Amino acid sequence: MDPNIDWHYISSDAKEDHYPIRLLKNGNLCGSVSYEGKKYMTTNTCAIDAFIQLLTSANIDSPAYKNYMALTSPSLTNIGESLTRKHILNAYKQRINILNKLFKANILPNNVYHIAAESNIYVLINKIIAIGMFEHTTEESVVCSKESFIYTLRGVIAYEGNEQNDPNILGHYIAYCLRRNNVWEIL
Repeated sequence: MDPNIDWHYISSDAKEDHYPIRLLKNGNLCGSVSYEGKKYMTTNTCAIDAFIQLLTSANIDSPAYKNYMALTSPSLTNIGESLTRKHILNAYKQRINILNKLFKANILPNNVYHIAAESNIYVLINKIIAIGMFEHTTEESVVCSKESFIYTLRGVIAYEGNEQNDPNILGHYIAYCLRRNNVWEIL
């Protein structure tokens, strides 16, 4: 893991700019999106959305992390850029591009392509790594010493499960992001 030492220089007392992040609506709520001449409808996108929101928060709050992501995962970086620059339609198109690589799109009778993105976060991240969309460091390659760096927790992805054990209810993923002003945001 490469340390993101720029966090060492951020003062929690400073009145630094706080960059808002637009929220990706779950596929079930956003309607169809035109992408590359086709209409797409997505469902159950909360796992990928939470992951994207978490990476977007880290990207805009840490220049070092942003540089690392730009080299290792340009497609995930681009969608984050769209969420912070008021290009929300581009973000939805980029999400379709990512989902097309991870899930099979089925064509519906009305010529709309449907991507069912049902997945738990563990399986989803492993799919993203498997297709080379995101590089990672395994625990075995991390060496700690007395002079080790401090890594800042950027966020967590929480799962709100199906308490009724109803097979029609999937549950929901939420990203909790620690922003540069030392405030946790739910995205």
